[in-house]
Amino acid sequence: MNEQNTNINNDMNKESSNPNKENSPGPAIGIIIVILVIILGGWYFLSQKTEVVDDGMTGDEIRQEQDDVTLDLGTQGSTDKVSDIEEDLANTNLDDLNADLENIDTELNF
Repeated sequence: MNEQNTNINNDMNKESSNPNKENSPGPAIGIIIVILVIILGGWYFLSQKTEVVDDGMTGDEIRQEQDDVTLDLGTQGSTDKVSDIEEDLANTNLDDLNADLENIDTELNF
């Protein structure tokens, strides 16, 4: 019995005097650096100013404005006969479609 107590005491002493389990500041410093990087990144992101373009028209004014293309589409037929669909397609002006897409690209790239 005495021998068992001695073995238990020796095991406990080995665990408490293990030099590999000493407290090091490395993990704490790493966490502080990560938190600082996140804070600085958020500050940089929030401090960026966005440029607001105001063309003088409100959303309601834009919605109420008459659009020639939309009016032309409203005058097309509502039948599903092939001849009527071909006639509507021939009367539809799609020439400015590409120009509108280029305008969108220009506006988005400001």
